[in-house]
Amino acid sequence: MNSTTPTVDDLRRLIARHLELSLVMVDEDDRLHEDLQMDSLELYAVLADAETMYGALPEPGTVHNHTTVAELHAVMLQARAGQ
Repeated sequence: MNSTTPTVDDLRRLIARHLELSLVMVDEDDRLHEDLQMDSLELYAVLADAETMYGALPEPGTVHNHTTVAELHAVMLQARAGQ
């Protein structure tokens, strides 16, 4: 596991990179699907990279299309704490 705790801005950067957006286009209150237009394949790709960054994956079913960037960050931190 990475010894540095990732921030919500780290996750924003990761999402922006995957979606080929400017960082200013990804806000922590943005919903993954409705606001960022992230489809399920993009979500899985983000989660795969987030697993490397956070050192853990959330429980299945805890991340939904209406999840915001900040909520995803909180879920990833919970998963990290459970490892």
